[in-house]
Amino acid sequence: MSIQAQDYLDSLYSKEQRKEEKELEINNQNLEGPLNLKDFESLESLDCSYNRLTSIAFLSSLPFPEKLTYLNIANNNFAKEELSLLNKFVKLEELRLGTFDGNRIKQGIYNRFHGSLKPLRNMNKLETLEISNTDINSGYEYLPLSIRTIISSYQMRPEAEVEKIEDALSPYRTDGHEVDIGSARINFWETSGLEKVDELERLINDSSSENVNLKSENAKLISEIAVLKSEIANLSSKNDNLNSRIDKLTTIGSDLLDNWNQLHNDKKQLVGVVDVLKKELELKDEELKRAKEANEETKIKELMEEIEKLKENLDDKNKEIIKLEENEKIITELIGLKDELNKLKVGFLNKVVKMKRFSDQIKVVRNQVDKFLELTASIEVSFKKSEKHTEEVKTKKAEADELRKYLIKYGLPKELNDLAVKQREVTKKEMELQEIKEIKENY
Repeated sequence: MSIQAQDYLDSLYSKEQRKEEKELEINNQNLEGPLNLKDFESLESLDCSYNRLTSIAFLSSLPFPEKLTYLNIANNNFAKEELSLLNKFVKLEELRLGTFDGNRIKQGIYNRFHGSLKPLRNMNKLETLEISNTDINSGYEYLPLSIRTIISSYQMRPEAEVEKIEDALSPYRTDGHEVDIGSARINFWETSGLEKVDELERLINDSSSENVNLKSENAKLISEIAVLKSEIANLSSKNDNLNSRIDKLTTIGSDLLDNWNQLHNDKKQLVGVVDVLKKELELKDEELKRAKEANEETKIKELMEEIEKLKENLDDKNKEIIKLEENEKIITELIGLKDELNKLKVGFLNKVVKMKRFSDQIKVVRNQVDKFLELTASIEVSFKKSEKHTEEVKTKKAEADELRKYLIKYGLPKELNDLAVKQREVTKKEMELQEIKEIKENY
């Protein structure tokens, strides 16, 4: 049973929710009817595939189409329509327009897009394009160089006009649906006729623009490498300093451990002495008690002096024990600090290793960018050479046509000979023009 698209959307999102929503997935819900997306101000991803929508007019209701990076409207029932409405979605990275559900196609439910891909020419971030079983039949030569994957199957609709695009791109398939769009575009403009010279110029400009962008990215990579080298040097210096300090602390820690053991033994001895003093004090207290009962004044005086000395000695020993315990605590903390420093060293070394690995990865990327810059520079030269040769061929052919008309009118042998010379010149220039095909092998 079909569901009205707008009713379904209203049941899911309040007006306030729509303003913050970045992803909208309403696929496979059997939706039909109109749809209004005017409140989705932050939308970056839209998937409404596998429904029964018949018009893409709802896309024009998006307030900020330039924010969208993913659009999937595949497997619907859109009426016959060209792609001009999509020209504002300039930041798309993935676009799916076709129908690849055999059961739907048998029921006559499929997307009927037709015409040219030219409206997608400004989607300079587009990497994946799916147009299976549609009647889109031209315009691949306008696709941006960012394209990596084009899915243009027509097996489920043998009459689908997308077959023309699939056949044209077939020689430039690299792996499955992946395609070398740069070579395909170049070949098209080489073979499509002299009236396309202006498009060759546009291709040169595209290549130059991408070259500038790559140079900018390359400069950023060089800057990042320099920063990383500086950070690695600083980290290495800090690591050496840390190693030196840890070595010193290791020696100190060993001494501290010996001291701790000595303190521990001293403490045990002191505790024993304190116990002996306490017992002596108890005995003297009892002896003093008996002397008081016997009223022996001389002995009382002697015992009180002895008891006072025992108490002082006992206090001194207790103070020594407290001091030993404090030292013991400090040494224990220092030993713990040494262990923490060792852990810090391990983490520090791991960070240095990761930084070096990242630096190596950036170097690899930079080398790839340098190679691509060299390639685009050679392509630009070849394009300019192609444009020059095309103009010469055009001029020679025009001269040959004039001579042919002249011969038809007068039938003069000398002009016939001149015509043969001109035709040979044209053939030579056409052969020179074929050199451009080398671009396809290098691009």
